[in-house]
Amino acid sequence: MNFIQIIICCALLFFTPILSSVAATKNEKAEVLKINPNDKFLGNQNARIVLIEYSSLACPHCADFHISTLPKIKENYIDKGTLVYVHRNFPTNKPSLVAAMLASCSKNYFPFLNGLFLSQESWGYSTNFEKSLCNIAKLSGMEKSDFDKCLQNKELKDGIYREAFRASKILEINATPVFFLNGERIEGAIAYDSLATKIDSRIKLYNNIPNK
Repeated sequence: MNFIQIIICCALLFFTPILSSVAATKNEKAEVLKINPNDKFLGNQNARIVLIEYSSLACPHCADFHISTLPKIKENYIDKGTLVYVHRNFPTNKPSLVAAMLASCSKNYFPFLNGLFLSQESWGYSTNFEKSLCNIAKLSGMEKSDFDKCLQNKELKDGIYREAFRASKILEINATPVFFLNGERIEGAIAYDSLATKIDSRIKLYNNIPNK
């Protein structure tokens, strides 16, 4: 059983009473893809173009997107108020779960996230990943006591399990990365030029549609 299956089984065990009525209807998918108060995002929350990424912090393709593609998206679209980018965790192994918890506990989510992706090879599939992640956390200014407290936060862990289960069940996600560009599903690695073309087509479309 892989880690994603374990997440789903754990979520079923703990959260089935909460989510038993969830069915993957069109309306419910649209609801899941709305920006919620717990989301971590870059840009104007009211932008008409929304890019949501489900990623594992131990996923090489996810790291490549964050290191090579996201900075260009930020410069050309996010910083101009055209697009809002939302990052959602979908851990695929135990190291990526712990990393997701640490990112959530950090004071600066996206810089910490970037550091995790840049150093992914040192912890992503290491048997000694907690030590490596602890060192990364220290470099970001996190005290060892805060590191330990974060990893003992059951509510935080359960929240990550719950959101991963929702994404798996309603959006049928079983691998990373998966992107949703205004609801359009994009699976796997995508080059900047291809993503920019999709964004540009929406900009042209929305320029011809008045704001509601």
